[in-house]
Amino acid sequence: MFSAVNLAPRWLPLIGLLLLLSACGERLPDPDRSFDAASQRLYVIELDGEAAGVVEERRGRAGNGAPRMDTRVEIHLPGSGWLLREERLLFALEPPHVLLQRTRFTRTPAGIEHHEVKSGEELGSPDLGTLDGTRTLAATPVGDRVEQQGMFGGGGSGGANGGAKGDEGSGMVTAWEVKSRDRDGTHALGERTDGAKVGLWLAPDGTPMRYEIGSSFVLRRVDARPTLHVEANSGPLLLPVTERLGDSARVSGMTLKLHGPAAGMFQSGPGLQAGENGEDILVTKRLGADPWLEPRQRSELERLVSEVRRRIRYHPGAAPPSLDALLIDGRGDCYEFAALFSALAQAAGYHSRVVTGLAWAGDELGGFAPHAWNEVRIDDRWLSVDPTWDQLGADATRLRFPDDPALQLDLQIALTRSTLEIIDIDFRSE
Repeated sequence: MFSAVNLAPRWLPLIGLLLLLSACGERLPDPDRSFDAASQRLYVIELDGEAAGVVEERRGRAGNGAPRMDTRVEIHLPGSGWLLREERLLFALEPPHVLLQRTRFTRTPAGIEHHEVKSGEELGSPDLGTLDGTRTLAATPVGDRVEQQGMFGGGGSGGANGGAKGDEGSGMVTAWEVKSRDRDGTHALGERTDGAKVGLWLAPDGTPMRYEIGSSFVLRRVDARPTLHVEANSGPLLLPVTERLGDSARVSGMTLKLHGPAAGMFQSGPGLQAGENGEDILVTKRLGADPWLEPRQRSELERLVSEVRRRIRYHPGAAPPSLDALLIDGRGDCYEFAALFSALAQAAGYHSRVVTGLAWAGDELGGFAPHAWNEVRIDDRWLSVDPTWDQLGADATRLRFPDDPALQLDLQIALTRSTLEIIDIDFRSE
């Protein structure tokens, strides 16, 4: 069964960061004072130069006078649809205003709704001062470096280089370097713990004005709600080819040629050799389980795949916001299959990570579409595992995206204007 990955899961860590970024930094002696008068900030989310989403943040006080912050994110995800996230943070009345409760609502592109209420203790008990990360950055001398951690601690979830930890990565750390400062504000460049290169522009008072990830994603503060750009026909991404593969599980290797703006954007990694110097040739190979996988390892990994398939029922575009929500609801797309497998494999002592990329969508569709699977490192070799398709040693129809999330975003957008050609196919003999 073909399972195209909904793009929403890969964007959820980013949206968690947007919620925090839009809340950061008033140039005030006491962050509590920024809640005295009700205020609103608006940010437009631009994808490849088009307005695709909006972030709205309101801060004020609850009935008892305690600081409260409400954030709403709407974004149209390419190949997926509308994703809505609403979040409310309620802090204690007395300084340092420890977070008491986070209430969160998510509506996925598939129309599935998730409600979560968590106590501040569950989230590490951050306080209101955590919102002032950009204040520190705005006061850092030019040329100096500073690390900034998200509100809820931890190191992120389900990224290309790691497993899944149950929340959406809002605790990610960014290492910033202040590049310049003038009367218009501060400019800094950073690298997140997931490897993404980011840029940030602050107003003189420390308020975030612009945030960039790669060359395709921009978050920009605006004075009025923007008109969002939505393509009339934004179906799931599919790169059609003329060949038919039959049983793709028999494919042990492929040579392909990429045409268009995505040419040269893939990077070599396990199971994929990308052309050098911007060449558009891609060579794949099967990361099989035979004959080197030990019987004990095979049995244990097969058990983990079966456990994932037992606990999740496939639902296109389900996109739950966390592993907690996934396990409660039980519906997931291929990304959720991979994220849960990675969490279970890591708990069993394996080095496992979630990988996203393109995979053969079947002869009926006749092309390659986004998909998610796993890579497990055993000794000094990588094994590809696809719990959605029940493959231990997945076939070679996969084109893994780069590990850097910023490059992933750029590549996925470029692929919407690119084509793929199969040059050669190798099949396993039965």
